[in-house]
Amino acid sequence: MEQTTQVTQRTRDSISTPPKVETHLGTLEFPLGVTTDETANRVYDHLDQLHAINAFLNALPGVNLWALRHGFLDAGIADNDVVLWPQMMDSGSLVLAGSADSLYFCSFPDSSTGPLVIEIPPLTLTFINDLWSRWIIDGGTAAPTGVSAANTC
Repeated sequence: MEQTTQVTQRTRDSISTPPKVETHLGTLEFPLGVTTDETANRVYDHLDQLHAINAFLNALPGVNLWALRHGFLDAGIADNDVVLWPQMMDSGSLVLAGSADSLYFCSFPDSSTGPLVIEIPPLTLTFINDLWSRWIIDGGTAAPTGVSAANTC
């Protein structure tokens, strides 16, 4: 004997596309479950805006370090030189996300001519990032156990 189950109107309503949806973009319309041209254009415009904001935010780290490097070069500090801050930073320091609790040193190593050996001062918390602020390796006191600072980079 075959059993038939009636699908309730509540179930059909819960899985069907409503004719209109109120959103922060305005009213999105779906007559017969199909997107109108106006709704599709509004959603695509919103996606374009989100992608533009994402591109801007993802470019900030690279632009920041590009500007810092060019500031160093304009001040006569060459690639592979090391800049040591002589005191703790304060609110007047023009460094993105700098901490007032640490002494800083910074360098822009140039590996275009081949591998580099980077000697890290002892008892420092050191990290190496690329120009997009993506982590490459830790050194100094943050180096992996059993690895000396001189060979972590």
